[in-house]
Amino acid sequence: MNNQQISFSSVSDKMVRVSAAYHSVVSTCKLQGYSILEYLKKFFAEITAGNRDYGKLMPSTIGISANKL
Repeated sequence: MNNQQISFSSVSDKMVRVSAAYHSVVSTCKLQGYSILEYLKKFFAEITAGNRDYGKLMPSTIGISANKL
């Protein structure tokens, strides 16, 4: 058994879902031209402040500017 098989077999289903959600957010930010770091900073600041309107917490609606490449 190699290291990859060992690590995947010991990962919980919850962590697999967390990882999938994280990678989805990262991919969305990249595709739409948003800074991942700026998005996550703003997202967690809003969550900490009690904002649970998830429709307004998307990269395109949270109030950050897209990178101009």
